[in-house]
Amino acid sequence: MSFVELKPPLGSSLMRYMLEPFTLSLTIKIDESITQNLPLPLDVSSQDLQSKLCSIVPAILNAQIWTNSVDKYSPEGKWHEIDMGVHIVSFDEKRSNDLGALTTAKFWIVNFQGSILPTATGSFEYTVRWKSQDKDWDWANRYGKNGTFEVKPPSPDSPWTHGPRAVEIEPDLYVGNYIAASRAKNMGFQAVLTVAKELELPPETLEGIEYLKVPMEDGANNRIPDDAINTCVKWIQEQLDNKRKTLVHCRAGIGRSGSIGIGYIYFHHQTLSYRQALQQAWSKKPDIYPHVGLQQSLERLYPRLYQVESGN
Repeated sequence: MSFVELKPPLGSSLMRYMLEPFTLSLTIKIDESITQNLPLPLDVSSQDLQSKLCSIVPAILNAQIWTNSVDKYSPEGKWHEIDMGVHIVSFDEKRSNDLGALTTAKFWIVNFQGSILPTATGSFEYTVRWKSQDKDWDWANRYGKNGTFEVKPPSPDSPWTHGPRAVEIEPDLYVGNYIAASRAKNMGFQAVLTVAKELELPPETLEGIEYLKVPMEDGANNRIPDDAINTCVKWIQEQLDNKRKTLVHCRAGIGRSGSIGIGYIYFHHQTLSYRQALQQAWSKKPDIYPHVGLQQSLERLYPRLYQVESGN
């Protein structure tokens, strides 16, 4: 097994906007000693071969991004892994993808892709690592330095500026962006919670709507105070108890509002650990990210009556 290529290569110094995906592409070459025990998909048509191969490669080979970025997996900005998915599998130097090439291939060329979604501004580093079965990790930076990237404030051209976005994460509870809040009546919302310090809604938008603003700073590295979380969660519960379709929003509908959405799920479902509440939120809206210290705040505010799996 050998390293072929990483894009962007280590040693690069790049710039990204906050909430702009930073995608890495890793190519690894693996030989027959690793692939020979795989259940080869000889019973599929050539057009289905690629998807089948991509599904079986993780049984023998895994790859991860390793970064200290502030993102949804690590609001604290600690070094952590992000799994990379298999993107393309090809064979030998000709990189053919037909059944004949599969049966005669001396080695496979596997391309992985993964993305970092930075949720705070600052300077960060990245590398990648990979391993086969029970072997130790191999690192792309074994003989060199890490790559670096500088994260700037969100671009005005980000996707969440292109229209109203609101996703239901619990019955009648939605997490959305500022544009959705500004069209609350048209979208059928009866209650709106603003958690963006810098945003104001026009008075006409709020006529006939239950409204609360709890100002919070943008960026996952900004801690949300316990009293702000509790105020928001209890207000949301009041609206839902009164059968009101409720929107919690910030600018993008991802960080501050997402954190409150996670907080409500954790508060409302007493059998869930923090990790389970986070996964439930991600199952509805994968781009939600928690602010730093959210887990500690929620476990302090809403202690469980009995032990549940913490999950970190």
